[in-house]
Amino acid sequence: MHSNMMGGGMSAYLKGAASHTTKLLESFVHNLNRLEAALYNIDGRIERTQENLAKLRLDHAEAQKNKAKGRGKQGTE
Repeated sequence: MHSNMMGGGMSAYLKGAASHTTKLLESFVHNLNRLEAALYNIDGRIERTQENLAKLRLDHAEAQKNKAKGRGKQGTE
């Protein structure tokens, strides 16, 4: 946690493979909810990114197959 001399408010920095910052309020319950939401959102972003990467890998493999087929056809024409 970080405070700018108590007058600038407080922020929490979550650091891992990616970092995230969230501003904290005076209410402990609200702060806990904000931190939980930040962690939940990070999990969702990681999951969506993994799904997108899997799709890109499939697209790449399909493109490589199509490229190989195209080369074979050019040699027979």
